Amino acid sequence: HLLPLVISQGPTGVKLDFSFQYRETSQVLDELGRVLQNIVSVIPSGIVIFFPSYNYEEKVFNHLQKLGIIDKLSQKKSIFREPKGTGDSDRILGEYSRAVRLSMEG
Repeated sequence: HLLPLVISQGPTGVKLDFSFQYRETSQVLDELGRVLQNIVSVIPSGIVIFFPSYNYEEKVFNHLQKLGIIDKLSQKKSIFREPKGTGDSDRILGEYSRAVRLSMEG
């Protein structure tokens, strides 16, 4: 079961504007971190997040890691990142699917 969602603002009311001009601002990235923390608290299985590029995914990940958000997220869900340029998408999605199945079983 999939439920695609578009979220226009975060829990503190900050607009989630991922246009090139704003997508790397601390305000937007901090709010994205708050959104993800809320989502992983209420979604029982797994979530998948898509980014427009590997470089942007890395910037977001590093920002959230500096804030300690990655550690908080990984306490609730396994985190899988697709390595840049390896063609491991199928393997990563398989590992993700297995983790979701296991979380639903127990």
